[in-house]
Amino acid sequence: MQDEGTTPTPTPSAPSTPTPSEPPSTPTTTNISSVNATTPTNAAAATNATAPTNAASSTVGPRVKKPRRTSENESGAGSSNDGNPGEEAEGPSESGEIELVFRPHPLEMNEDNELIRELKDSSIRYIKTTANATIDHLSKYLAMRLTLANRTGELETELPSSLNNFCIYIAPTPDQYIIVVGSLTLEQINEKYWRVNKPMEMFYSWKKN
Repeated sequence: MQDEGTTPTPTPSAPSTPTPSEPPSTPTTTNISSVNATTPTNAAAATNATAPTNAASSTVGPRVKKPRRTSENESGAGSSNDGNPGEEAEGPSESGEIELVFRPHPLEMNEDNELIRELKDSSIRYIKTTANATIDHLSKYLAMRLTLANRTGELETELPSSLNNFCIYIAPTPDQYIIVVGSLTLEQINEKYWRVNKPMEMFYSWKKN
């Protein structure tokens, strides 16, 4: 029993143990490797699934009609021209022929020439011959024509048996007459002197002696 008037001695209490707080929540982490591994895969899958279809649809385009094959009966006239239909050639035609205008030489075969007086209007000849014909061939042609005229009595002049009396010329420019030798072909003469897309004009002369 405590006496009145005395101060009671406080009884010390045990210190209270603080209640531990809840551990901090673990922060949520994002798995970057999983994002990198899955996202491109999905994008690639989507691209692979759609890109070929789009590319194929864009490259197909409109359908092109194939040209109809032409039969031999339906082919045009130009189909037989060595693969160059319709192409205009200079000098020799694609069939290997050359057109000639054969005239008497204006100076040596003038009106005073005995043969010209007898030939009269038949002195100009229009010839279509092969491109590989030579000047010798033309000389023989002239000799044959004149011989035939002589046999029919059209000519009174005796023609020599030799072709040396004939000279053949080409005139690349007006008033320029070049004698061409017998071994040259018409194709060679055309390529060297003529080179225009019109009949070749050649000139001839004949002398009795």
